[in-house]
Amino acid sequence: MVINKLILLILLFFCKISYVFTQKLPDGFCPSPLIYKNSTDRISDINRGYQFIGETNCVQPCPSLVYSESDWKNFFDASLYGGAISIFCSLFLLITYSPLVNNKHNRHTISIMFLFSGIFIMLASNGRVFWNNNEGYFDRICPEKGRFARQSDRYCLAMGIFYQFGCLTGMMWWTTLSVDVWMTIKKIKISNRQIFYYACIVNFLAIFLTFIPIARDQYGASNFGIGCWILGLWDQVFGFWAPLGICLTIGCIFITLIMYEIYKATGQIKKKLLLKYYKPLVLIILMFFEFFYMFIFITYIIDHRNKYNDEVAEYIVCILINSGNPNYDEICKIKRSIPPAAQFLFFLFSRLMGFEGVIFYGLTNQTKRIWLRSFWFNNRISLKFRSSFNISSSTNSSTNTFEKQTPSHLVDPIDQFDNIEISNNQNIELSQIENK
Repeated sequence: MVINKLILLILLFFCKISYVFTQKLPDGFCPSPLIYKNSTDRISDINRGYQFIGETNCVQPCPSLVYSESDWKNFFDASLYGGAISIFCSLFLLITYSPLVNNKHNRHTISIMFLFSGIFIMLASNGRVFWNNNEGYFDRICPEKGRFARQSDRYCLAMGIFYQFGCLTGMMWWTTLSVDVWMTIKKIKISNRQIFYYACIVNFLAIFLTFIPIARDQYGASNFGIGCWILGLWDQVFGFWAPLGICLTIGCIFITLIMYEIYKATGQIKKKLLLKYYKPLVLIILMFFEFFYMFIFITYIIDHRNKYNDEVAEYIVCILINSGNPNYDEICKIKRSIPPAAQFLFFLFSRLMGFEGVIFYGLTNQTKRIWLRSFWFNNRISLKFRSSFNISSSTNSSTNTFEKQTPSHLVDPIDQFDNIEISNNQNIELSQIENK
C-alpha cells in the first residue's frame, strides 16, 4: 500500500512538471525571479544565451539560480580584488624575468617567465580589472536581462580566449618548472635550441587548444562561472581537463623525485639543497594542490550536473504552480547541492597564484640581482643618479673611487655565485636557481 502511494506521488509530480512546462502562461507574465522574454525567433534567442523554461516565454535569470545573489556578489568581489592584487604581482614577475630586464636566461628563468605570463593573461580575463568599473556586477556576462553572454559578444570572446590560453600556458609551464628543478639537481643539461623548440611546441599547443572552441562556437557564460569560458562538456574535457590531468600527473611524479633527491642527500649537501630549492619546491607544491582542487571541483560539478538541473526544475515548478500565492517566494526554496564555499575556493585559488609567485620568486636575491644588472640600473641616467647619491652620502675619496671604477655592487653576483663549488667534491650542482 505504501509503495502504491509512493508511485502515485511520483507520477503526480512528473505530471505536474509536464503540465507546467508545456502550458502557455499569459503574455508578459513570469513569476520572479524568472524573466519574461517576448521571443519571435526562439532558436536564435537560445543561441544568443537565453535559457527558456519549457514552452513558456520565461527565461532563467542571469547569473543563474545555482547560487543566491549574495553568493554571486561574494564570488565576484573575491575574483575582482584578489585578481587585481595578483595580476600586478604576476606582471612584476613577468617583467622581471623578461628580456626587458633580465639579460641572462637559462632553462629555469624561461620557465618562470612563461609561467607567470600565463597567470597574468588568465587574470586579465577578469574584464573589470581593465575595462569599465562603473557597470553593474555582471554586465559583462549578462549583457541583457536574462541573457547569458555568448561568443558573439566581443567581451565574452575576449574573456574566454584570455582565460583559456592563460590557464593552459600557466599549467604547462608549471609542469616544466617542476621538471626543471629535478633536472637541475640531477645536473641534466639541454641545449638552447632544445629549449627553444620545447617553448614553441608548448605555446603552439596552448594556442591550438584555445582557438579550437572558437571554430565550434563554444565560448560563453555558463550557470557556474563569473566569466566566459568553454561551454560544451566534451570541449572542456578535450581542451582543458585532459591536458590538466596529464600535467598534474607529470608534476606529481617530479615533485616526488625532487623530494626523493633531497631525502637521500646527507649532511651539508642536504642543507644546501633545502636552502637552494625550498622556495621553488613549496611554490610548485602549492600550485599542484590548487590545480588539483580545480580538477576535483569540476569533476564534482559534472557529476552533480543532473542533480542541479533537477533542483532548478523542481524550484521552477513550485513557483509556477504557486505564482498566484503572494507568499510563493517563501513557499518555494531552491535546494543547492553545490556548496558556495567550494565554489568560492575555486575562484580564490585561481587568483592567488600571482601573489604566491611574488612571495617565492619576487622577494629573493635573484630578483634583486636581475634588476641591479639590468639596463634600467646601468644606463647613463641611472648611473649619474646613483653617483650623485653616493656623493651626497660618502666621503670625497669614496666618491672618486666610485667614478673611476665599477662599483662592487654592480658586479654580477650570479657570475660570482656560479663559480662557488660545494666542498668535499660533491657532484650536486646548485648554481642555476638562487632563492635564498
